[in-house]
Amino acid sequence: MRNVVEHHTGEHWATTLVERLAKVHEEHYSRDTMSIPRLSTTKLLEQYKASKKRVFLLDYEGTLASFSNPNNVHLSSPQRVLDTLNTLLSHDSRNIVYVMSNQSPEVLERLFERVANIGLIAENGCFVREYGFDEWTPFADISKMAKWKDSVKGILKYYEERVEGSYIEERHCSLVLHYENADDKEGASRQAGDCANHINDACESQRVHAVPSEKTVLIEQVDLSKGSAAEHIFKELEHGKNGDGGSKPDFLMVAGDDREDEVIFRWANGLAKENQVQNVTTVSVGKRNTEAMATLTQGTTGIHSINQLLQRLTDSSLGLLSVLQKLINKR
Repeated sequence: MRNVVEHHTGEHWATTLVERLAKVHEEHYSRDTMSIPRLSTTKLLEQYKASKKRVFLLDYEGTLASFSNPNNVHLSSPQRVLDTLNTLLSHDSRNIVYVMSNQSPEVLERLFERVANIGLIAENGCFVREYGFDEWTPFADISKMAKWKDSVKGILKYYEERVEGSYIEERHCSLVLHYENADDKEGASRQAGDCANHINDACESQRVHAVPSEKTVLIEQVDLSKGSAAEHIFKELEHGKNGDGGSKPDFLMVAGDDREDEVIFRWANGLAKENQVQNVTTVSVGKRNTEAMATLTQGTTGIHSINQLLQRLTDSSLGLLSVLQKLINKR
């Protein structure tokens, strides 16, 4: 600090401060929901029809399904969503679909057991099941999890005792403090914020962080995310692990609704800026500040909107297939 004072004037300090404030304001404004355009379904359909290899990365909670108790997970419109995903996959071999979630591999297997060849990302990137395969690839060292979990559990227990109706859930790679059943919602939300700050301050050196969201505080590793899982998936696609010869997709759509999806929005937007993927769409479902390129809202969650959009894409695939079938029949 002394070196800065000795070599810079007060005018330089003031100018630098104003420049940085302006930059932060611009970044904040660019992420505001009022600045982000609505998703153009017409443009998306045009890109969809013109592409040869398509990848969909779809968030589960709040995007495909409503939020619910993890012990009683259900899709908001189960059969309609499952039918749409099945059609998207089965009627066009150019489509590759991954569902992302903070739920465990066991829960996702149960939810999507009736959707053939679907890819899954569990616990926000700690596990990946490649599309067309049954086995899971773990990215976390489970043995090392015990060390940071022990220290975090003590902090969570402290806040669990102070929020009546809250409880702690332990997953393979994460811990979750739930307070959806708390009587004092406002007080529970304040305690959740304090809990997240406490963990982030105390456990930074252990490479874990706490992410507060609606009715929960999620504690997970910093180095693993939906973004790191997506990078792995793209490498596998290029190497041709699934027997398609290996090639980059020319269509990528990422849909999500909360803070955990911002990292994968950022990753996908980077692919677009670097022209690594020809057609990239990142869409935030709901009303919130985001780094996504577009928003898709209806009511408070936009769940019905994303399902309707996927249905339009599947209808488009079926329409193309119908035309091809007629040509084949004529010949």
